[in-house]
Amino acid sequence: LEDVAAELEEQRELANNRLAELDRLHRQHRDTLKELEKLKMDIRQLPESVIVETTEYKCLQSQFSVLYNESMQMKTALDETRIQLQSAKNLHMRQIEMMESEELA
Repeated sequence: LEDVAAELEEQRELANNRLAELDRLHRQHRDTLKELEKLKMDIRQLPESVIVETTEYKCLQSQFSVLYNESMQMKTALDETRIQLQSAKNLHMRQIEMMESEELA
């Protein structure tokens, strides 16, 4: 009978220890969820100064500068080509007019 009582007491102690561990893990889980939500909020509200110091931002900024400069060069080339095309059209029209006036004369 004493063995059964000792076994019962041991099982109760083990059950209490497990319950305490479960409570501790539950609190830890709840605290971790709170921290996760806080971090999610923090990341949504990052100040600009933090963002512009990241490697990814600097890389994108560099790529943007390269692409912007290329686009400006292409725009300049397009403008020059348009001017040349208009000049060629004007010259062609003058040549046609001269040929027509020579035919009439």
